[in-house]
Amino acid sequence: MQDGAAGMVKVEVTINGSLVTEVSILSNPRLIHAAVRASILQCKCVPVADETKAIQVFAIEVE
Repeated sequence: MQDGAAGMVKVEVTINGSLVTEVSILSNPRLIHAAVRASILQCKCVPVADETKAIQVFAIEVE
């Protein structure tokens, strides 16, 4: 992506305890899927008792 390029990425995550254990990219641009997946897998969440799925939309802009 070129500087100034922007896009939205929709992601479904699975949370177990306080860790994101699974990431499914639901939308494009494909060029940033690996970076988004790697970033989300590093996130820590408020601990949950049961496996939880959530959908998040990220606005991405290349600077």
